[in-house]
Amino acid sequence: MIIEAAHALTADGRVIRDVGIVVEDGTITAIEPLAALPAGGERLGGVTTMVLPGLVNAHQHGVPHGLPSVGLPDGPLEPWMVTLLATPAVDPYLAARRTAAQQLRSGTTTTVHVQTGFASSAQDYDEEVRAQLQGYADAGMRVAYAVDLKDRGEPVLLEDRFFLTLPGPLRDKAQELRVRLPPFEELQDVIVGILADVRSGRYGDAVLLLGPSGPVWCSDELFRDIAAFVQTHGIGVTSHVLESPYEKAFGPLAYDGAETVPALDGLGVLGPGFLLAHGCQLTRADADLLATRGASVVTNPGSNLRLHNGVAPVTMLLDAGVNVAVGTDSTSIGDRDDLLDELRLLRALQRRKGAREGAIPPATLARMATVNGARAIGRPDLGALAVGCPADLLLVDLERVVAPGLHPDPLAALLGTAHPQDIDLVLSSGKVVVRTGEPVVPAQLVPRQPASAERLELIEDLMPYVLDYYAAIPIEV
Repeated sequence: MIIEAAHALTADGRVIRDVGIVVEDGTITAIEPLAALPAGGERLGGVTTMVLPGLVNAHQHGVPHGLPSVGLPDGPLEPWMVTLLATPAVDPYLAARRTAAQQLRSGTTTTVHVQTGFASSAQDYDEEVRAQLQGYADAGMRVAYAVDLKDRGEPVLLEDRFFLTLPGPLRDKAQELRVRLPPFEELQDVIVGILADVRSGRYGDAVLLLGPSGPVWCSDELFRDIAAFVQTHGIGVTSHVLESPYEKAFGPLAYDGAETVPALDGLGVLGPGFLLAHGCQLTRADADLLATRGASVVTNPGSNLRLHNGVAPVTMLLDAGVNVAVGTDSTSIGDRDDLLDELRLLRALQRRKGAREGAIPPATLARMATVNGARAIGRPDLGALAVGCPADLLLVDLERVVAPGLHPDPLAALLGTAHPQDIDLVLSSGKVVVRTGEPVVPAQLVPRQPASAERLELIEDLMPYVLDYYAAIPIEV
């Protein structure tokens, strides 16, 4: 297969012109001037095509339909998370298939699925993870799957304090909203078995990560056990850290006055394999420590706004030398899981005041959505247009993006205006997975099983106390 490109974005951020990309057995084997390429072979692209490496969505939760569409509207993160305990159940395989299809159509070929686990037994946990891994594989999407781990923090942070604020009968009923996941010691053998199958290729070219929900939801003991598991098995970790103002307040309460990021460092979890999600409340001292440890941060601009957490300090993180990726969090603006839309929002939010202050350059934005995300999951061979890398490619027709007769910067034009309908083809390991904005494996609707009336009533009765509880916690505004 030879892909003819008028413009192509290379791994080092340069846009090169009039090249042919040779693909054999799903791998890029040559990138040469068009005139130097041999005749024959299957030809794709053309004189108006721009080629980018497949995008990397570095944080999402596999939600097949927008949460407002199932009766869970946006709100401040912590009370909103209590309402999520009434999320309608879905078939995990079908949910993964639809989630994959939605992301593929906007050019994402690798996604980080962060599991939100509700399984109450090790067997159910195993079956759910494997079903979702298979769903992504069957849809033609590469996944880095982060298995959920938690042992506290539900229904609210510092839950023992919260239960003391409840009247007796409601307190007893609310106990059923505590964490239901099996303890880590019961899940380790399950995770080791899944890891072996992932590394064998059973679920395609997948990656397995540990996904401790975050400091609010994970005890010090659990984080220490995770650090030991990482050392033994060579596996990466992703976790929600300092997403909200309440998480900022939580750190000193939980760590004897210490801030969250230094506390995590003391627990042994920071390092090159650690991917910190959100980070809206990170300080420059946190950024310097993350950069020193080689950790990554994934920002989720739409979600951060929708859930009242503000704007992550992305420019500051980049200045500190932190590897920054981007994700949709399954809560992007419009609930389309469109990474190109998230890049536009990110760029607008990070603009500084002043005539001499520029926006994040297009090449930097592109790296955040490609090589930076791949580096964050330990796969530097992904997200790059280079010989030896998998042929994960995005072919955009610039005639649909650029006004006739004009010749602007093609990368800036594409990142600024391209939508799924402007994408001719998406390839994953050389296989066509999207044609003219439509996935080869369609995004079917996923049936949902509503939560019980008792569960819905319990959460409704609980919400006034939840709001009072958080309102009493002092936060920085």
